[in-house]
Amino acid sequence: PRYRVSEQAKPVNFYPDVAAFVAGFLAPTFAREWHDQDTERRWCSSWWLHTEAIVRIEALWKAWETLRLDQGTGASTWLRDHADPTMHALTHPAGTFARCKPTRHHTLPSLVLDPPPPGLFDDPTP
Repeated sequence: PRYRVSEQAKPVNFYPDVAAFVAGFLAPTFAREWHDQDTERRWCSSWWLHTEAIVRIEALWKAWETLRLDQGTGASTWLRDHADPTMHALTHPAGTFARCKPTRHHTLPSLVLDPPPPGLFDDPTP
């Protein structure tokens, strides 16, 4: 039999969306002084213009919403498994925001792709 979770049993998000999470939690928590000359890390104030940043930060937010309910090791798990790797990927000199500066946004081009051979991804089951 299938079981339904009642709407009342579902936890309610603390932040209504990823932008509220970034403004209300991520930005103040990971506050840094960002300089145009900084070669160690980058941040983009227009983070929402980077598809990779949206994907990573939304996943970070969803993990936070779940792990914040764990009164034991939820916070440390979130930091170790989610926040630290995500912030590293975003702010690393070769990462998502590599060409951005605090006063200038720059989107990197998409990965170059060769088309796969015809039929490579066809479903082999009839």
